[in-house]
Amino acid sequence: MKKMTRVALVWLLPFLLFGQKMGTLSVVLFSDGEPLESNEIRIDGQGSYRTDSDGAIQLALSAGRHLIEIYGKDEQGNNLGYFKKPLQIKEEQDTQVIATLSLKGPDNIDIDTPLDVVVSKSDTTKAKGEGLLHGKVRSSEGGVAIGGARVFVRGTAVDTRTDEAGNFTVKIPAGKEVSISVVHSAYSAQTIDGILVQNGATVSKTIKLTPASMELEEFVVLAPKVQGSIADVMAEEKEAKAVVNILSSEEMSKKGDSDAASAIKRVTGVTLIGGKDVYVRGLGGRYSNVEMNSLPLPSPDPARRAVPLDIFPANVIGSMKIQKSGTADIPASFGGGYVDIRTKEKSIDDYIQISIGGKMDSDTGISVLTYKGSDTDYLGYDDGYREIDAEILDFVKPVVGSVTPNIASSKYNELRFDFAKRATSGREYNLYEESVSPGMSLSIEGAKNIDQNEHEFTIFGNYGY
Repeated sequence: MKKMTRVALVWLLPFLLFGQKMGTLSVVLFSDGEPLESNEIRIDGQGSYRTDSDGAIQLALSAGRHLIEIYGKDEQGNNLGYFKKPLQIKEEQDTQVIATLSLKGPDNIDIDTPLDVVVSKSDTTKAKGEGLLHGKVRSSEGGVAIGGARVFVRGTAVDTRTDEAGNFTVKIPAGKEVSISVVHSAYSAQTIDGILVQNGATVSKTIKLTPASMELEEFVVLAPKVQGSIADVMAEEKEAKAVVNILSSEEMSKKGDSDAASAIKRVTGVTLIGGKDVYVRGLGGRYSNVEMNSLPLPSPDPARRAVPLDIFPANVIGSMKIQKSGTADIPASFGGGYVDIRTKEKSIDDYIQISIGGKMDSDTGISVLTYKGSDTDYLGYDDGYREIDAEILDFVKPVVGSVTPNIASSKYNELRFDFAKRATSGREYNLYEESVSPGMSLSIEGAKNIDQNEHEFTIFGNYGY
């Protein structure tokens, strides 16, 4: 404080001699909650001044516009930045500059300029008077008194410190709101606004400072929405306007579901028939709709409407929506239930997965009657062994407006014998016994991500036997 007083007197003396209007400038520098000592301050490019152990300096300047330059350095001499700011000094009032400099985050330069120029201190006191502000400065952790904290009253020349008990008392202008700033090297600075005192009255305030080591910088965490996560589907269920159950890919992975059929059977009110056909609320497949990404799916069985769910592997499913009540956005043919299989937007990694399975039941190993078929029957296709002669097919081909030919009628006895002989040529019709073999299954699925001109494509493939 002695050094600060000497600096102020050196600046003040020539202006007193020549009768110029004066004001003061208070500068406080911090870095990560600690004061910056011996940092250089220049005013109007002239002279060089250093901050004290509290990171502060006060200068007496002529009223008017000035230019302040701050050369920030930490204790190790690392440059924290150079700043040049214009400021306004008003007569008999204090302009305050509080700067927070950091290597880790953004810098903040706060310049507080008084709003109005008063004619004189005596006139102000006479017109509005003064009041007392009694303050207590405490730690936010444990309420310990903080001694030696520096207290500034913005817009005035008031600059004091708290005693050992953390108390201070200062005179402030009455009848108008003022702000005070409290700084301490071991604590984060605190500013209290809107303090109002009446003429001759006393107001009390308690200011709590946060230890500098406890205060964390504000940060915002941005995370992408994870498609198919449990949190994602729970939020969707809450916002749904119908009776809806949603299965997430995360849940399917935890339960070990290999396909859509094994996952959907855990939903209340849904029954799985034959391990693949879905019945919602006891109503058959003709009353249920199955779609993929809200687009209709054709059934592989032309005689049935139901789409088997065991053909959709779990690895390509982002989520499944099972809706049990009607809404305007689903097909009008909805009756019992609606299932929407929603695929993943992309695969995390490229992969190929091969699965081999087997099953046995009480019929495995027993003898049953069978007959000789084609060599490709195990694939579900005939290799031509049962093929009917084209001439026979042409003979019985129906014609609109004509009676359908029948080779079994007496009119075609001669042709019937010829056709039968040609149809059975090379065929074996004898029955024989064979034991039932265990069931086998094979599936191959994979995914490939392709980046092309800032566009991303994912190809999913699946084959099951």
